[in-house]
Amino acid sequence: MKRVLFVSSYPFPMNMGSRQHAYYMIRALAEQHEVHCLFFLPSDGHLPEDALSQLGPLGVVSVSFLHFREARKRGRFAGVVRSLFSYPISHMVDATHADGLAEIHRLVRTYAIEVIHYESLWYTKYAFSIKDLCKQVVVYHDLHHEVIRRMANDQRSLVQRLVLRLDAAKLLFFEKRLDSVIDLKIFLNPEELKRLPEHAVHIPHIANADVRYEPPLQKRICNILFLGAYNHPPNRQSFEYIIDQMLPRLVTVLGDGFQIHVVGPGTEKFGALVQNSAFRDRIQIHGFVEKLQDAFSTMDIALFPIFSGGGIKTKVLDAMAAGLPVVTSPDGVHGLADLPEESVAVGKDSAELVQHIVDLTENFDRRLACSRQAFAYVQREHSYQAFCGKVLTAFALL
Repeated sequence: MKRVLFVSSYPFPMNMGSRQHAYYMIRALAEQHEVHCLFFLPSDGHLPEDALSQLGPLGVVSVSFLHFREARKRGRFAGVVRSLFSYPISHMVDATHADGLAEIHRLVRTYAIEVIHYESLWYTKYAFSIKDLCKQVVVYHDLHHEVIRRMANDQRSLVQRLVLRLDAAKLLFFEKRLDSVIDLKIFLNPEELKRLPEHAVHIPHIANADVRYEPPLQKRICNILFLGAYNHPPNRQSFEYIIDQMLPRLVTVLGDGFQIHVVGPGTEKFGALVQNSAFRDRIQIHGFVEKLQDAFSTMDIALFPIFSGGGIKTKVLDAMAAGLPVVTSPDGVHGLADLPEESVAVGKDSAELVQHIVDLTENFDRRLACSRQAFAYVQREHSYQAFCGKVLTAFALL
């Protein structure tokens, strides 16, 4: 048994994006190790009163909190200057705390910590100051310099493009330098592991273990699910794409035979965009739901046109685990290794995405086959059992 300090953002609610990975990582580690947690909260966030009650059943021994440093309002020019001279990028500065290193030192001394696990790259700036104290592990949800580089290519502003490319270069330098102090790197995407292969393992992302498989039903009306929190820019981009590029095509080919259901925290803010659409009666906004199963169980197809952002898309895995045929863009299956061709319908533009929806709506046999293949893939590659086994094996080698 090792004593592990888990450093991350607070991982609740567990069914929201990368936080889901943090929750299951804690759960897996606590099965064989003594786990202590240090969580960073937003500067205006309240200390969650239910932290111990939620983490206690997992076997977590102690929980500590720090707030992010206070964000300062800056003009565009000041923001650009700060981004140019911050190291490695300004987001890493904002996502940590001035007393973070002192708190890590205190926890290491108090609990004789043997391994520090950084669930996100943003906290690894502390790794250079404690490299001789204990072993250190970092999770790569994606190679961040690649994400920033892709963002730069999408910018219309030349200044923003240059700033982001500089950020990407600084991040690449940082990621390579981090190799000198990290004892184990965990990559969710096997392709990215090949770029930094030393002391690295591939541990696939996990689908939400509380989601239950339900085979699709044969019916004429097609309920299409769009899932995503409003405050995440790639989700807003995806929804705008559905409204502008896909909805007119869907109405043309399916008429009244479909309904798009929008689920996720803050999605009520999409209301203005929906009201301005000529096809607003085809869209229903539900907002936040407590359990993903409640959203999945009444839907027929999941639609995720994703064109930006990084990491493996947990909502794609969760929909597959629930038995929903998924229609998505190539970015939606980014990092899913050995994915069977018929398990997900992938389209590169609105015409192909709409055609997949039509085919799945009209061909129930294809919908059923897609559902079964997707579920079998998730069970084989992204179940909690497979995830836990690989996590514990990797930590046993430290």
